[in-house]
Amino acid sequence: MRLTTLFLMGCLLAEAPMPESSPGPDIMTAPEIEQTVEVQPLPDSVRNRVQTELSNYLGIPTDQINIARYSHETWFDGCLGLGGPAELCLAALTEGWQVEAIAPTGESYFYRTDLTGNQVRRSTLDNNLPPSLEARILQTVHTDVTEAEGREPALSITQAQTRVWDGCYGLPSETGDCPEIAIMGWRAIVTDGDYHWIYHTDNLGNTILLNEAASTNTVIPNLITGPMSGLSEADTTFQSVSTGGGADKAREVVVLDIDGKLSYSQQENQIPEIDS
Repeated sequence: MRLTTLFLMGCLLAEAPMPESSPGPDIMTAPEIEQTVEVQPLPDSVRNRVQTELSNYLGIPTDQINIARYSHETWFDGCLGLGGPAELCLAALTEGWQVEAIAPTGESYFYRTDLTGNQVRRSTLDNNLPPSLEARILQTVHTDVTEAEGREPALSITQAQTRVWDGCYGLPSETGDCPEIAIMGWRAIVTDGDYHWIYHTDNLGNTILLNEAASTNTVIPNLITGPMSGLSEADTTFQSVSTGGGADKAREVVVLDIDGKLSYSQQENQIPEIDS
């Protein structure tokens, strides 16, 4: 009788459906990188909120604040990626915008917002390259290096600065002619620790071009934020300060003209201040 009972219990257990495994915790994944980024208009609510925030911060009327670059972004937390060390931020992807606001002095201020502008934070980061553009630049360099050298580079962007390009993106043209148009974009330094690539881009990353003349594996470039004394920014495509190691800590200032040729170079043992 006991054997029969055990046999029946075994059959019932075998026929019973196995409980479904409970799904694990949600894992945040970065949004896929689009092949082409479509231009999206900045909502008026976001534009107005950013202008109001900066006008309050500077104590000037809102009509003196101009909106320049902006891009649709996906932030990795509820603090829009700008939370402080003691701040609790919701661990959830948050769609929103990065907006550049220009003061009457010409100084740029970057803001991060949610989709509607209900949440707005002023960025105090040194590098305000939009995350979506950073991802596209790194993807481009990774693909180029992998195809050319057959290795997996560990890449990072060390510096980036806003630029207004002509139709040739500040690079030499095969025909020598460049459309006289203004393209808002960025210039970024990408490195794998040994080599440094300089890239010129538009604001969204649909155009990403290598500045071959300025890219190097011998020095660490440092972008200059404005034209140097006696040198016209319109006639130059790249200016950098490269600092070497060693006890002397020598510095080399390099300026390339629009044809990629060296137009100015100076080596110094001490680093003076350079006006931006």
